[in-house]
Formats: sequence, structure tokens, C-alpha cells
Amino acid sequence: MSYLVLARKWRPLTFSEVIGQEHVTVTLKNAIKNDRLASAYIFSGPRGVGKTTTARILAKALNCEKGPTTDPCNKCDVCKEITSGNSIDVLEIDGASNRGIDEIRNLRESTRYTSAQQRSKIYIIDEVHMLTTEAFNALLKTLEEPPPHVIFIFATTESNKVPATILSRCQRFDFRRIPAEKIAKQLANICAHEKIEIDEISLALIAGKSEGCMRDSQSLLDQVISFCGSKIKEDDVAGLLGVIGLDVYIDILAAAAEKESSKIFAISQSVYEKGYSFPELLHGLAEYINKVLIYKTTRAVRLLEGKEDFIKTFKAQADLFEETDLIRLYQAVVEASNDLRWSSNPQLHVEMLLVRLTKLTKSIELNKIFTELDTLKKKELSEPETLKSDVVRIVPEIQHQKIKGGLFGDLNGVRNKNQVVNESVSKPEPDRVADTLDAPITLVEIKAKWEEVIAIIKKEKISIGSFLEEGELQNLTGNQLEIAFDHSKKFHVKSLNENRVAVQKIISSFFKNPILVECVVSANQTEKTGIAHEDLSANVENDEKKESNSVPPPNGSEWIKQYPVAQLLIESLGGEEIN
Repeated sequence: MSYLVLARKWRPLTFSEVIGQEHVTVTLKNAIKNDRLASAYIFSGPRGVGKTTTARILAKALNCEKGPTTDPCNKCDVCKEITSGNSIDVLEIDGASNRGIDEIRNLRESTRYTSAQQRSKIYIIDEVHMLTTEAFNALLKTLEEPPPHVIFIFATTESNKVPATILSRCQRFDFRRIPAEKIAKQLANICAHEKIEIDEISLALIAGKSEGCMRDSQSLLDQVISFCGSKIKEDDVAGLLGVIGLDVYIDILAAAAEKESSKIFAISQSVYEKGYSFPELLHGLAEYINKVLIYKTTRAVRLLEGKEDFIKTFKAQADLFEETDLIRLYQAVVEASNDLRWSSNPQLHVEMLLVRLTKLTKSIELNKIFTELDTLKKKELSEPETLKSDVVRIVPEIQHQKIKGGLFGDLNGVRNKNQVVNESVSKPEPDRVADTLDAPITLVEIKAKWEEVIAIIKKEKISIGSFLEEGELQNLTGNQLEIAFDHSKKFHVKSLNENRVAVQKIISSFFKNPILVECVVSANQTEKTGIAHEDLSANVENDEKKESNSVPPPNGSEWIKQYPVAQLLIESLGGEEIN
């Protein structure tokens, strides 16, 4: 066979031809100029980005008849031998098939002999991470003190598997993935020399499919040329490589913005019938959402290179979503992509994800809510007769029976307009109770029903009910009920104060009045035992502060001043304080 594939035919021969690895080539050229070459190098990075090619170019630069030089001539016998892989002084070894200790021992023995024809003896070991631990150990001494005429160059795609003892004896160069723009430019140059007609979108599809690997892109181009001939079109490339067109992702995002589930099912069926890969669909959708987010944030036009036909649509979609919405969409797609590998029905899994994207609610910043509510209140106060009942609600619907006199009564239209206006103009009284509460209760009424209350509390927690039963109802000041215990029941007081919130809830529910409970030690008992009542009260108060900070003091209008955010919410939403 005389045909030479593009990946070999267009393999770089000089440092300047290596694309996208300038941080490596410039460093090596300067090392050659200044005679500061290391005895061992390790080239790590993804497949097909130029590791072995750069190793060959370095070998030619050191052994060229005109060298050492940064630009090997590629015309002398030495350069030709190295390029063709026939040089006896530049040995390329496959680490995957020569990974044992015996092979490395033979290699170490051969380093003792000087080079046969050239200046330096260079060993290029590809996929060096495949060597065994014993083989690596056999290399250690040679790497640390190699003969002056020997240079080792290791290439690997998994540098994390190379022992640290080897890495520390080498100069390490990390090769990067090549940007898609540079790959597309190189492919265009190849097509121009090969007299192949190809459009920019097709080049972009091939470059994107290669995932930053130049060798992969050239192999894909070879495959496309074999299929399409000398004229390559976008549809042929997409069909051959199974690349999902950008229009599919645009349609998905448009359906998500319009909340159109029917369109989503049609798109999913079309993807299935065309045989597209579902993992690739989710991967591409995540990338597209990411690009939309980047454009919305930075307005970077470079993201749209090669996509001129979709620029207007791309920009329009960026304006349809908030940044937080795009982040939520991206997270949903990534989570579904991770779960897809465990799904027994990939089509159903992806279909449900796409439907979910149409059901995600749009987010809105809290500041915008406050601004709109403030505008709504001002409009209502100034022109109450023009305020319609079908005003757009910013908060969710709440059942009417749950919001009577509540925080969201204004927004859901439960109260009439005149009542809303009157309540917003006149401030509530400080000691005002909720609309649903009964008339104030007296101590006599509490004593009359106290046994029933104790019985209910015992059903909830028998120990608390038993403790409470041993106390004496002392007095009722406002809505604060004082229960006294003798000195021997200090433990009862402590336990009741720890569970005071639950006790207050039951008592308040029973009498349909907000009642605060305070358990104290009887003053008479403290005098008999010589213990100051004030000290005991102080201890109880300290326990109350530690355990019941969430319970508001009797005067509800005072505690709210300690929380500016809560006060802002109540004022903005037309709420009320309920003690």
C-alpha cells in the first residue's frame, strides 16, 4: 500500500510545526541554545497531542548533522533515519509490551556503550506508566547518574501511575489539549493542500469531535474524505460521525423556555430514530447550556466562531434565561448524565429529563420581588379603584382558610380592597392578637379546666404532665401564667422550663388564647430553707434564655425590631405580628 494516512503524512517535523504546545517547544529550543539539556524528560498529556512527535524532533535536533540545532534540517541521513524510525542510536520502546525487569536490564546494559554514529544515544519509552514496579526500580540508578551521551525521554498519558522516584529524576512537561480553533485551522490547511472542499461548520464538527487531539481529528478527516470525496458538506459529516447538530440543542432550550412538553417528546423521538447516542446528547446539551451562560455573562463572541448561522438564535436564547436558571438547567443535565449509565431504558431516562427541563420554574431575585411589591402597594394606595383582582401573583397560591388575617392575604385577594387600604394606612396596635383568637381568659377559667389540660399533656409526655400536676397555679398577668413549685421540686421547674414551648402550645391550643407559661419556685418555701428566691429565679431565667430563645416575649412588637429582615418582610408583604 502506497497511501499514507493524513496523521502520518502531516506529522510535524520541526518544533515550529507542533501546534498548541508552545510552552514545551520554546523551553526545549532555549535549552538547546543554552546547552542546558537534562538527562531525562517525561512528556505527559492526553493522546494525540504531540508527545512522541516532540520526542522525535528533540532527538533530531540533538543529532542532526548541522546540530545541535533548534531547527533540524530533515534532509541529512541522520534526520531521515530518525523520522523513519530506523536509527540505531535513537531507540523507540513500547512500554506496554516491554514492561518487565529483564527488558529494562538489557536497556540499562546497552547504555554503557557509546552511540554508533550520532552524538547522543536517545531512548524514547512510550506509555512508560505500563512498566512494572521492578522495572521502574531497575531504572532508578541509571536515571540518577546516566552516562553523558544518554538521554531518556518518557511519554505517558497517565503520569499519576509513574512512581514519584522516577518523576523526581526527570524534567516534566505537561502537554495540553489543543484548542478546537487551532485544530480547525490546521485541518483547513490540510484540505487546501489536498484539494478538498470543506465548509467551516464541517471543520468545526470534526474539531469538536476530536476533543482536543490533533491525531484524532486527522483520522476523522481521513474518514470523512473517504465517505464524501473531494466535496465535504455539513450534513454528510454530521451523519457519518453521529454528531448532533446545534439545532437540536437550540430546539430543546427553546422548548424549555416556552414550557412546551409536546415539542420535547417530538425532539426525543427524532433523536431516537436518527440513532444518536443519548450520552452524547446530554454531553452536548450541557456544553451548549454552558456556552449560553458564558455568553450571557461575558458577551464573548469567540464562542460563536464557526456558528454564524446560529448567532441570532444563540443571542436570543441567552436573553430568555436568567443566569441562575441556566445553572439549574446545567445541573439537571449533568445529574441525568451521571445516572444514565445505570438506566435500563436510556430513551425513557433522557425523555423524562427533557420534560423536567420544561417544568423548572423561573427564578427571580428577592430584591426584584421587594421592588415589585413596593410598586404594587403604592399603586394600590394611590388608585385602589383601578387595582384589578387578577394582578400577577409573585408568591404561590395559598389556601384561603390558612391565610385569613395572615401574611399573604393582600396578594391572594382574600381581603377586600378597602380593608387592604385601611390596614396598610393604620398600624396595628402593639398588643393586638390574631383574628382567629377568642376573648381573653381568666385564671378562674384556667383552674376550672386545669385537670383536662394536665390529661392532654400526659398523653403527649407523661413525665411533663406529672411534674406540672404538682405545681400550683399562682396568678395570670396579661397572657403570662405563673405556676409555683416548692423548693424540693427544683428539678420539676428545670424540666418544665426545658419543655416550655411544647407546654405553651398545648395550653394555648386548649384555651384558644396565646398563653406564656412561667414555672417558678415558691417564695414561701425559699424563705423557710434560707435560699434567696431571686437567685433561683435568675437560674431559671438563664435556663429559659438558653433553651427558649425562639419564644417571643409578651410584647410582640418589641422582639421584631431585633430582626431587620423579618421586619422588612412584614412591611413589604403587608403582614401582621401574632403573639
